[in-house]
Parts: sequence; structure tokens; C-alpha cells
Amino acid sequence: MNKSSKHQLRISALGDARRVRESVGISDGFRPVSLTYNEASRAILIAAELLSPTSFEGCLFVRTSSESRYSKIPSASASLHFCDVVSSTTRPTAYCRVVKIVGPITAGEFSSEWLSIAAIDLDQRTVENIITKEDLVLSEHWASGLIFALHGVSADEAALYCTCGLQKKGETRIEHWLCRVRLAAKNIETICRLEGIWF
Repeated sequence: MNKSSKHQLRISALGDARRVRESVGISDGFRPVSLTYNEASRAILIAAELLSPTSFEGCLFVRTSSESRYSKIPSASASLHFCDVVSSTTRPTAYCRVVKIVGPITAGEFSSEWLSIAAIDLDQRTVENIITKEDLVLSEHWASGLIFALHGVSADEAALYCTCGLQKKGETRIEHWLCRVRLAAKNIETICRLEGIWF
């Protein structure tokens, strides 16, 4: 196969992928990056990104297993984006981080500011912020902390597992820890330090 034929096949495949996404309700240009299933609501959540050299948009699409098309979960603002979706194992609820893009680093790379953790009601398909960065309760050992990633929901549904960036009093260095954040008390409990690499 010559170079021209390979190029035509690639263009055809891209066109097919775009038509499939549009047929199931995924907006044109969005690239699916993760899928989460919530058994209680039979909801399928697709986290998708729209990326260009100068802009970024991250959003969620949802449908039930008996539906054929996704609908977009509305965001309070075009500048707010959803990421790191985790699901309750018993309730029709999912959780995600809400971030704001604060500017490009290089072409196609963007820095973000963590704002909150949101709960997604999958029956009503609504989003509610349940923990903001101002809400976080830290032990007196720490001066500040941010939630960098969500990893899962505890078995008793009372906490989320996450990666936190924590800063000790009097220091500028940020340490990365695997933590649990209690949903009611909104306090951070460290589990173990993540040395050298974090997720």
C-alpha cells in the first residue's frame, strides 16, 4: 500500500469515527478519555475532551444502558470542566473533580486550578458541588492542600480516595499523598506518601 492510499484510509477512518460519535450524541471534536458505569442507575458516563492548541474543554456525557444516545451533563460555566469520575457502588451517584483552565503552558497543554468535588445525581442528571477547596479540613501538620485526582469510593460510601498535594507549614515543597476525604466532615486523612510518582 502506497503512502497516498494509507492517507486516504486514515481520513476515511477519522470520518467514520466522527459519524459514530455524532450518531450517539457525542459532540463533534470530543475525544472520549474514560468510561464509568453506575450499576444503581444503569448509567454510562463518558468523560470527553475537546483539545486544540489554544483551548481545552472537558465534559461528561451520560446515557442509561437501554438508551442509544448520550446527553451532555451541563456545567455551570464554560470555563469549568469535569474530570476523574468515580462511581458509588450502591447509589445512583458519581463524583468528579471540577477544575478551571487558567491558561496554556505550551501549544496543546494547559494548566488548571482545582475548585471542588461535585456529586452527580444520575437519576436527575444534575451536578452539585459538595466539597470546595475552601472546605477542606487539614490536620495542624499541614498549611495547605489540594485534591489532584480521584481514585474511588469507600465501601461505606462515606469517603473518596484521592491523591492530594499537601504543603507543610513553613515549607514551599508540595508532598503527594494517597488520602481519603470524608464527605461529611470534609477532612483529609493521609494513607501513605507517594514518592517519586503520583497518579
